[in-house]
Amino acid sequence: MPIKDDPRSYTWGRRKRNLFLWIGGGLILVIGLSVAGYFVFRGDSTNTNTQLTNTPTSNTYRRVLDGVTVAKEEANLFPWAVMVENYYTTRPQAGLTKAGVVYEALAEGGITRFLLIFATHENIEAIGPVRSARPYYVDWAREYDAMYVHVGGSQQALQRIKDTGIKDFNQFFNSGAFKLLNNKVQPHHMFTDSRLLTFGARDEGYPKTGDFEGWTFADDPPLDVRPVTPQTITVDFSSENYEVQYVYDRATNSYLRSAGGKDSLDENGDQRVAPKNVVLQFVTIGMYDEQRLNITTTGSGKAIIYRDGTKIEGTWKKEKPESRTFFYDADGKEMVFTAGQTWVEVLEKDRQNYSDQ
Repeated sequence: MPIKDDPRSYTWGRRKRNLFLWIGGGLILVIGLSVAGYFVFRGDSTNTNTQLTNTPTSNTYRRVLDGVTVAKEEANLFPWAVMVENYYTTRPQAGLTKAGVVYEALAEGGITRFLLIFATHENIEAIGPVRSARPYYVDWAREYDAMYVHVGGSQQALQRIKDTGIKDFNQFFNSGAFKLLNNKVQPHHMFTDSRLLTFGARDEGYPKTGDFEGWTFADDPPLDVRPVTPQTITVDFSSENYEVQYVYDRATNSYLRSAGGKDSLDENGDQRVAPKNVVLQFVTIGMYDEQRLNITTTGSGKAIIYRDGTKIEGTWKKEKPESRTFFYDADGKEMVFTAGQTWVEVLEKDRQNYSDQ
């Protein structure tokens, strides 16, 4: 047994410590390489449009319609697709901020019309003014296998409804689910609400659960990585009254909407319309006759997506009238949207009808 001052005891202790250092260092190296490999692999397999995971927090689920985290029982509710007018004298409309997705496209005379997609149990005291159907809106409603809510429609739209067997909910045959507001001028006085539509869907025997393909969503990026430079998007549908503008708000990571030079508000509480995503979808627009537009909803074409204060140029694709429209970046990867409301502005592909700065 070596004595305390024996140099052999010191040498053995030093070797022992060196051995432990070599073993510890090796373990650290192995762990470090494993972690690095994980992130490299994750980076290769994750959509490069976002740095955030698309997995919701525990005990909550992403709502299929808009990616907002909700309780499990509310993640995939049966949707309603409601036709809402946009004649400039009828603004503000009701229900705009509660829809998960909103489509805006020309109807007639340079006037646009909205299709509001809802999938929520939230109380919405008024939705409207509800107006008549158009065939291309029927195609967008079919993407969600939704209850299509409208007041009559053009000849082409009513024929499309008949031919497709969409879950139709026409005020002409379901007047009990609609209400007339005395402070509105005819024909801009027809409204509905979430309670009436819930009972209406129940009475029609429509399902409680949705049956449509969802987009991919991610959470808001942290404030410190959001762009500081302001971003303004201008969409020119026709006249000054139908010029739409979106201004990016860094604090809320949303796009503040205006129309005709005035803030877009929801009449339910005067809340500002501020979607998380703005999509410009460029399509072919023709004519059925001297009055009625024919918008092509299937095929593919150019798209521009504004999200998180950034502009992403890409494409859209819709295989069949009943298929969901999907959006892709320039590399062909499916777009990852920010959880929350999305506005889809449908524009004629051969016109210079937008600008951004």
